[in-house]
Amino acid sequence: MTISTKITTLVSVIDSSSGSPTLYPYERKFEDKNCIVYKVISSVPQRTMNNGNIFEKTRIQLTCWGDTLHKSRDLAEDMKTLLEDDVTNFTISFLVSDFTIKDTETELYQTYLDFMIW
Repeated sequence: MTISTKITTLVSVIDSSSGSPTLYPYERKFEDKNCIVYKVISSVPQRTMNNGNIFEKTRIQLTCWGDTLHKSRDLAEDMKTLLEDDVTNFTISFLVSDFTIKDTETELYQTYLDFMIW
């Protein structure tokens, strides 16, 4: 199972007021204001001399969009709870960065979460 498939499955179980948030790969649909967009930033194989590739270290970025700061941060907190130190679905995943900005064009808030996943 790929990391993208695992993330889609995990996000589908988040309980929010309107059901699970919509998850998009790479970009948000224009009409959807409260959603999560994920991107695989890099995937680096970890190699050994004898065994070839033993695992891949993947960096993903989640962008939690919200029409209010509160909604954006709530989605981000749900994702952090779901993925931070997850050793059940991955070897390990941990949060690298977390920051929020307001998009001046759309007037929507974006919270960026970067995770490293093994």
